[in-house]
Amino acid sequence: MAQYYTDFSEYTTGQHPAGWTQRRDEATSWSVEADAGATGGKVLRFPGKAANTQSILTWDAIDSDSGRADVEILIRFRYAGTSASLYAWARDASTSSAATGYRMGDSYTGTTIGIIGKYVSGSYTNIYTAPGGAINATNTWAYIRAQISGNSLRVRVWRDGNPEPDTWRGTGTDNSLSTGRVGIMIFNTAPVDVDWIGIGTGGDPAPDSPVDPGGDHYEDAIAESVAAADSVAVVAAWAADLTESAALADSYASVMAMAAALSEVATLADAYAAVVDGGGQTYDESFSEALAAADGYGASASFAAALGEALEAVAGYAAGNQVAVAISEAVTVGDSIAHAVTWGATITEALAAADAYAAQALFTGSLTEALTSVDSFTASGGESLLWLVRGRASTDWTERDEDAGPWSVVTPSPATWTEQ
Repeated sequence: MAQYYTDFSEYTTGQHPAGWTQRRDEATSWSVEADAGATGGKVLRFPGKAANTQSILTWDAIDSDSGRADVEILIRFRYAGTSASLYAWARDASTSSAATGYRMGDSYTGTTIGIIGKYVSGSYTNIYTAPGGAINATNTWAYIRAQISGNSLRVRVWRDGNPEPDTWRGTGTDNSLSTGRVGIMIFNTAPVDVDWIGIGTGGDPAPDSPVDPGGDHYEDAIAESVAAADSVAVVAAWAADLTESAALADSYASVMAMAAALSEVATLADAYAAVVDGGGQTYDESFSEALAAADGYGASASFAAALGEALEAVAGYAAGNQVAVAISEAVTVGDSIAHAVTWGATITEALAAADAYAAQALFTGSLTEALTSVDSFTASGGESLLWLVRGRASTDWTERDEDAGPWSVVTPSPATWTEQ
């Protein structure tokens, strides 16, 4: 059902622990005291008293627990005198004048005592008797583990430093009390210190270390939190890596496409070296001028150099995850190529014209092959390519760049053209 634990470190020194109610022997005040040898640096101290009476203290936090009828109680304690005793206390219904509840524990004395017993309206009955004195030492830490489940009760006691016994020191059955409060009980007169107490209800084991409000050990809860944090970090890192990888792949693909495009452009420029455009320049010369005119790289830059820088940037930034810079440079290269490679739709039309006029032997075989290879390369623009074809009306041509001035069909003189 639930687990509870305290080493009393959270309570105010020199005062009765808040949240604990004294049910009997109200005149004897329990208090929290500093102790360097205790687990939390403090102990809950019973100061001792002049006569043997029941002194009962219950933990208020368990009062509303619906599973408190079946309970396991684990206590670390020590005797400060030879006339001392300590019991786990359960199913309490005591009043200020009469004790009611089950006790399970031990006392310093070696005489036969009821190590399991019950009080009903102040009347005591043994459930299991055995010689006391299982600890038989003062100022020595020891443990009590007690359990109640249904009508079954059992208890064992052992010194700190020894292994917990496999068998129970006492067992018994009783059905007089069905439920009630949970805490600790003392009968004898000598002082007793309680280092810590752990309580499990509804079948849960009594903890021996701090628990969170949900009943899990803090160590387990922390381990779960750390594991969850690690998982989140791994997923977040994976997501970031995936995003960066995708962006880098896109950037690299763009740059590789530019490299292929630039290679095709350079090949075409070489193939058209003998073909003359309207300005009297060869295509390789026109291409060189286009490269020199590219924006964004300065007067001395060229596409080859720009592309090389972009490729180096992608390779260099991959290890450093500087994808944004690589993408930016790749985009800049793309913008520059788009600006400088100014063919596009005009090339498509020129290809159609070349195919149509192939029978008239207006182009050489090498030119036709070059035009065919450029068919797959598309870019925006169209101001530098002018096809001059003999015998075609001007209405068959579409003007692509109005700023360049009017286009016209030129019929060259026989000295310029050679009939094929």
